[in-house]
Amino acid sequence: MSDSPEDKNNNFFYQNIPAFEGFSGVTLLSNYHSTPDSWHIVIADVVNSTRAIEQGRYKDVNMIGAASITAVLNVTSQFDIPYVFGGDGATLLVPPSAVQAVETALAQLQNLADRQLRLKLRVGHTSIHNIRSLGHDILVSKLALSPNNHLAMFTGGGIAAMDRLLKENSPDITILHGDEGQIPPDLSGLSCRWEPLEAVRGTMLSILINPLGASTAHRTQIVGQVLEDLAAFLSEDLEQRRPTSETNMRLRWPLRNLWLEAIMTRGSRSSLRRYLGVYVNSLIQKFLDIFNLKLGDFNAPVYRNELRANTDFRRYDDTLRLILDCSRDEAARIEDLLESYRSEGRISYGLHISSRALMTCLVFSLSDHRHIHFIDGADGGFALAAKKIKDTK
Repeated sequence: MSDSPEDKNNNFFYQNIPAFEGFSGVTLLSNYHSTPDSWHIVIADVVNSTRAIEQGRYKDVNMIGAASITAVLNVTSQFDIPYVFGGDGATLLVPPSAVQAVETALAQLQNLADRQLRLKLRVGHTSIHNIRSLGHDILVSKLALSPNNHLAMFTGGGIAAMDRLLKENSPDITILHGDEGQIPPDLSGLSCRWEPLEAVRGTMLSILINPLGASTAHRTQIVGQVLEDLAAFLSEDLEQRRPTSETNMRLRWPLRNLWLEAIMTRGSRSSLRRYLGVYVNSLIQKFLDIFNLKLGDFNAPVYRNELRANTDFRRYDDTLRLILDCSRDEAARIEDLLESYRSEGRISYGLHISSRALMTCLVFSLSDHRHIHFIDGADGGFALAAKKIKDTK
């Protein structure tokens, strides 16, 4: 079925909206834009991620979550796709003309996750029109990180509603059940070559905050107040508490997750051939990084500086997600601050404390300086913070 003229115009909706600068812009409704009815919301998450975490497999869980974004972006390269990484999954919006290709790619990923990692990936999608018919909305904005790199932010209540529908196996949405074939998804660009990021101040604090209120305006206002209070409490902008720093960014070689990257990104190649390719490529990258050298499109010092800017340690998709480097005392006092908001019925929240953060990378083009780096707390991060959500009851 061919696209209508309206659908063809809507295909480039996200590409055409302006980006804003500064994370505080997530609290301004003027930065958000109404998503076309014909677009689809897609959510993927790892089932029973807590069990995998207890088995010490959170990097595997993270990798599948990031892979769900990679698989979609690689089959929709002609469009600009908004997405948010959730640790054990991801949320994306896709134009109607891409839905079939996205279904195929994610069904292939479900098969890969099950066959290679024994993890079950749950995937569902529905149109924005259907979400609105259920009384919710999805508005999107675009946060500029650096030239050629940005992150999507969402509000309107629709993301949270879709997440509930997926977990309930609701008949109101389309749920994918995998692909019996052996064709793997295209996951080129996905990598995991950095050591876990050790906290400079002692603690990597994973924070989930759900603002409560009858209207989108009210909820975004609460988010703004929380961000202001956190910055005032820490006596500096949250930018200064990002998990990446000059002192804790280290490339590992040999790679701890060498086989994981190889089996995830092998495509039609043999696992051994891809293993050897990643082995050699990561050795070269390590050498260039140690000596701050440039080879081809890879410039080690430039890449490290861009990497620190291009992390998603702050995002908002109806839930405010933060990874902050802070002291244990600061972490305890942040919890006290959030508890006061919770007791007033303004938020629900969940926290997870670790000494490290994990980073999974998605490199689109080094020549165009296009690369995004997903951050999550180690030892469970956002997945365990979600299990510890304290509501207002």
